[in-house]
Amino acid sequence: MSGNIQTHKPKFAVRIFSLFLAMALLAGVLPQIALAAPAPSVAQTCSKYHTVASGDTLSSISVTYDISVTELATANNLTQPYTLVIGQRLCIPGSATTTPTGTSSGSSSKKTGFTVERQGTNLVIKASNYPKKSNFYVKLKKGRLSSAEPWLKLGILRTKKNTEVTRSFKLPKSFYDAPQFQVCLKNAKSDAISCQSFVQ
Repeated sequence: MSGNIQTHKPKFAVRIFSLFLAMALLAGVLPQIALAAPAPSVAQTCSKYHTVASGDTLSSISVTYDISVTELATANNLTQPYTLVIGQRLCIPGSATTTPTGTSSGSSSKKTGFTVERQGTNLVIKASNYPKKSNFYVKLKKGRLSSAEPWLKLGILRTKKNTEVTRSFKLPKSFYDAPQFQVCLKNAKSDAISCQSFVQ
């Protein structure tokens, strides 16, 4: 019996040594992998940060910065149902901009944007440099973007062969006396949203 035990001792010692050697190699490699791994793209592309306030939703925040909900969620590693906490700090991707206020006349940069004008009971929207043959949902909301007011779908603005289009929409009676409301165009395909405030 003792002879059998002695013959297995070297094998057992070899296994223990191999295990320690493997652990030592792994411990030496892991830090290098960690150092070689690229930093999260979110940290590199945050152009600004948004602190969540009461009434904020991922949708309203995406509208504010003219990005899609998907982009905002991805930049902050959020998963559905996208629960936000007041005071939470969100990364706004570097490609995001604040909501456009329309293109100024005579601009040579040809920026995408739209203007809003009220003519009696109609709301006239002129969109410039939007993609051709695209559909945009026109949405209204009383107050500010962060308000708890519900969104109202006004209609669809379509661009055909031209990148500039003007269309008139019937303004709902509930908006006649609203001192301020938001007007947004949402691309039906990409979900990209651009908004601006309209003050009466």
